[in-house]
Amino acid sequence: MKVIGKGGFSKVFLVRKKDSGLLFAMKVMQKSFVMTDGKFKQVMCERKIMENLNHPFIVKLHWAFQSVIDLLLFILERRT
Repeated sequence: MKVIGKGGFSKVFLVRKKDSGLLFAMKVMQKSFVMTDGKFKQVMCERKIMENLNHPFIVKLHWAFQSVIDLLLFILERRT
């Protein structure tokens, strides 16, 4: 829907799940940048930590996946 944040190697978009209409934040990273800049270990550590945490002050990771060609995607809960 729109960009809601930008980081050093990612962008965060506001997205809507088609079947339920719920809003989520989608963090998008380029595979090529993550691999060439040595950020792979950092991204995987971030994913593992977010998968295992359940805390009211930390955004919940719902899904993590990759596109066939060039993107890593994290679907996160949207905070208002």
